[in-house]
Amino acid sequence: MDGLDEWADPLKKTVLPVLLPCYSKCTVLTTTRHWKMTDERMKDSQIDCLLELEGVNDPHQFSKQILSCIIKEELESNHHEFVEYVKTNNLNEFYFTPVLLASLVVSWLNGMHIRGSRCEVYISLLDCLLKKSSISSDCFVSPPAYCFSETRYVCHNIELVHALSEIAFTQLFTFKKENLLVFTEKEEAILKPEQKTLALKTGILSERKSSTLTGISTLSFIHKSVQELLAAFHIARHNFVIEAVIEKYFDTFPDAYLDLSQVFIFLCGLNIKAANDLSRVIDQHTDMTDINVLPSCRYSRIQDLMTKGYTEGRANNHKDDDIRLNLSNLEVLDR
Repeated sequence: MDGLDEWADPLKKTVLPVLLPCYSKCTVLTTTRHWKMTDERMKDSQIDCLLELEGVNDPHQFSKQILSCIIKEELESNHHEFVEYVKTNNLNEFYFTPVLLASLVVSWLNGMHIRGSRCEVYISLLDCLLKKSSISSDCFVSPPAYCFSETRYVCHNIELVHALSEIAFTQLFTFKKENLLVFTEKEEAILKPEQKTLALKTGILSERKSSTLTGISTLSFIHKSVQELLAAFHIARHNFVIEAVIEKYFDTFPDAYLDLSQVFIFLCGLNIKAANDLSRVIDQHTDMTDINVLPSCRYSRIQDLMTKGYTEGRANNHKDDDIRLNLSNLEVLDR
């Protein structure tokens, strides 16, 4: 089962889906984000083996291999310079994810130097993907956010990005959890045929054909984090959805902020005013979250989320006076 953190019991009684009796004879591999494991209803007796994926084993060597595919001369000195660039700009967090590490190397070689911003890292990845199908490059005269300033291929494809952002938002904030990451041909109506072709060609979207007689295909984003970035961009452009959609979503799923925390962090970089508004919604719903999660743990998560949001806001040149994230409960640890 892929994505336990994306599943929710409509009756809010169980933390795990009830499987058919025949599955008792099978080995069931389940993936989830780590926060799901803190639910008190998740018993150790239900888990035979717990594995944690940590990403690239040797990012130092991996980044060197990527560089060697692009440049042939002065490899050692260039690689040393790249490693220092990663350290100086606090990019170690992205050093262990293959696709992000590759994107960092390529953007660095192209002179697009990222300064520790999560938004910049993922926008750089998006720019690299769009480069695959772009004949010419173009820069924004007035970029929609600071992190778009050095992009070369997003501007020319901005209508595609807008369409994908709308789909990403619609799917993440759907009340049907089974449609969270995968959308069908019926739901892709937002995309024009040529936009769908372009999105598939660049790799932003992937398509899987059904093996059933209907032959219906499903589309999904290259990675959930890319979908979260695009969803945040949609909120940044249309902040009315915070009140019109997100508040109602949180009324139904009070602890949704846990799984949508990356959307919030991205929003802090893209549009701090909208992020301030969303922080108020999250703060208001804190005491309504799952009773199976201890209050201290709950407040600690919110506190950590707001801290990361502030850091992302500052990394995207937002002034302290403009960053007004709400936090009603502060946990202070005795040491």
